Order: sequence, then structure tokens, then C-alpha cells
Amino acid sequence: MSTIRWIFRKWALFGLLGFAIIYYQYIKEDKLMHQRAKFTLGTIDGYRYTTNSGRFFGFNFTVAGKPYGGSSGWESGMREADGSPCLVEYDSIDPQQNAGHFAIPIPDSIRRPPRNGWRVPPFPVPARYLDHGRDAK
Repeated sequence: MSTIRWIFRKWALFGLLGFAIIYYQYIKEDKLMHQRAKFTLGTIDGYRYTTNSGRFFGFNFTVAGKPYGGSSGWESGMREADGSPCLVEYDSIDPQQNAGHFAIPIPDSIRRPPRNGWRVPPFPVPARYLDHGRDAK
């Protein structure tokens, strides 16, 4: 076996192993975020377009007086105007892990969320957003 083939095989193996570890960490963090999830209100603050993934909308929200931001993909039926309210799901331990749910209508009666968010929003939210597709179809 030539030296080049040997090096290529070793690097390919290390690359595949590295990818698996990174992917596992991503899945693990996402699962933890949903297990420790809380909800709050945020506001949309613009979008960016990527050719391979489509439109992503940015949003801002506050937890315990500290500002955070995030971005999530476009959702059918969402309000797209800057400043529009949106439901934000965040990890109660690390709010930098978050997701925006843009197509859920926010009732006018809900003006301000509690300082540390809700375990479950006080307005109707489809079950698929609360259990992330595990139980609801």
C-alpha cells in the first residue's frame, strides 16, 4: 500500500469519527434544550436568505432581564414584518440554545411574559411544538 493511500484512509477515518462526534453533540444539545424548555415572547428583527436553506428569520427576546437572539427558518403562515411577535422556545439553563416558532398566533391579551418564561404557554399551541413531534402526529 502506498503512503498516500495509507494517509488518505487514516484521515478519512478520523474525519468520519469527528463528524459522528459533532453530530452526536448537536443532537444531544437539541434534545436537552427540548427537555428543559421554557417559552417566552420575542420579536422578529429581519431575515437572511441562503441559497441552500432558504430564509432564516432573526428574533430577539429577554430572559430574566438579559437580552438574547436567535434565528429559525421560515414557517408557512407566519408574520414576516420586523417587530412582529413570535413564540420563542429556549433552554432554561442556557437561553442561547433557542428556537423561534413564527406561525403560532400570539393573542393580543398576552402583553408580557413572566421574567423567567412559561413552562407551557398560556394560550393554545399545537402539540407538535410542545413535544417536538414525538407523540403528536
